[in-house]
Amino acid sequence: MKTRALSVLVAVVLLACGNGRAEAERLAEEESARQQAAAAEAAVQATQEAAREAEAARVAAAAAEAPAFVGTHTTVDVPPAERGGGDAPWIGYAGEGFRYQVPPGFTAVPHPDAGQAWVGTRASMIGEAPVGVTIFAMRRAFAGDLGAWEAEETARITAAGGEVSSMDAVIFGAAGGPAKQLTITEGGRTRLVRGAIRDGFLYTAACETDAAQYMGVGADCAIAVSTLHFNP
Repeated sequence: MKTRALSVLVAVVLLACGNGRAEAERLAEEESARQQAAAAEAAVQATQEAAREAEAARVAAAAAEAPAFVGTHTTVDVPPAERGGGDAPWIGYAGEGFRYQVPPGFTAVPHPDAGQAWVGTRASMIGEAPVGVTIFAMRRAFAGDLGAWEAEETARITAAGGEVSSMDAVIFGAAGGPAKQLTITEGGRTRLVRGAIRDGFLYTAACETDAAQYMGVGADCAIAVSTLHFNP
């Protein structure tokens, strides 16, 4: 009887040891998975922080050139119905045949295509650090229609390995009309562009930033391109 009881006790101890070992292995696997997830999250955060620092450096470098640059776009009064920015009204500027707006505090810098752009930072909707943004507007002679412009941009961007998506839009105001809005991602940057055609010219307004940070300032970019209007 004692021998049988001892055998049962030994079996119970062995079973407990086996269960304990299995539980320990399970806990070790969970801890390993947690550490891997934490490391992956830290890597993502480090990448985002590096992107923010790079954008800040790019904006600072562009702003450093500003004192020697005199822009050609002049300030204009913006009708209350057109004014963007809510509690902090944006500032209106006019080029040849068009007007647009930029947030207060932005700095004029040279731009290779538009001649002049504006750089500054906007608060991110999804992160704590401000995001560097570039806004510009321009016109150029163009013989085609909006479909031709979309096709031209799509071919150019995709040939360079970028991506383009489009949607129909409008230019607001009495002198407005149909427009196209393109979202372009290339070279690590995302640019929102609204374009319209009038009297043989293509008018565009664009807002761009680092591609990884675009979602945080996409609403500001949408406001920026929507402020494009034709001057009478």
